[in-house]
Amino acid sequence: MNEESELTTFQSRRGSSNIDLTIVNNRLLKNFNDWEISEDDSCSDHNIIKFKTGHETNHEIQHNHNGPRYIINEQNYDRFDKNLKELVAMKFQAENSEDLASLDSDLATHIKETCNIESTVEKLQEAITMSCSKSFKTRETTKKTTKQKSIPWWTKELTIKRKRLNALRRCYQRTKNNEELRKYRKNIYYEEKTKYQATMKKKKLKSWKEYCHLTPRTNTWNAVYKLALNKTKRSQTMTTLQKPDGSHV
Repeated sequence: MNEESELTTFQSRRGSSNIDLTIVNNRLLKNFNDWEISEDDSCSDHNIIKFKTGHETNHEIQHNHNGPRYIINEQNYDRFDKNLKELVAMKFQAENSEDLASLDSDLATHIKETCNIESTVEKLQEAITMSCSKSFKTRETTKKTTKQKSIPWWTKELTIKRKRLNALRRCYQRTKNNEELRKYRKNIYYEEKTKYQATMKKKKLKSWKEYCHLTPRTNTWNAVYKLALNKTKRSQTMTTLQKPDGSHV
């Protein structure tokens, strides 16, 4: 499934090639799309390969909605239209909120004259959201939804270093007409990559040490790890003793 690209799947100081292949069977072929080599650094000689697979990949639009879900009924359409007109007129200071054509004309004029189109979009989005809240009931969220968990050892410093590393990588890869400049940028990129990997390894080790020093009250798995490392202090339990005559004490 590899496609032609300016980037290669493998890249090191000694050279580059397309040694990594993405192979699929006939059943998966029709649901496979958007194959590409990522420009982000992978902290490896092998570059990141991205693609989409599934029934949603055949040019269908996939929406990821994290906000409230509304129960929309045809009976509430008129109420939504009325609320939307009133809120748009209020936010954009339109004179007539009943005439849709006039309201649309006022909104178009505001868009043409404004210097901050993002603010206009935000106001319109707020009007639509408020209209939905006033017109429709919301669905109850299920308990199965889970929050995204971050990596415990990841820090703001690593985020900054990763952004800088990706910027240096793109700068180096896109320099093609000047071989001397390309070599210079290549050396800077690999130097920064070495620093980034060292910092990431240091953060991982520090986080692991902090984890291992947690008390059993805050981490129930602490005893398991100490037992695996044979670092637990085993207290001797007194049991009954048998005397030579057969009695126990």
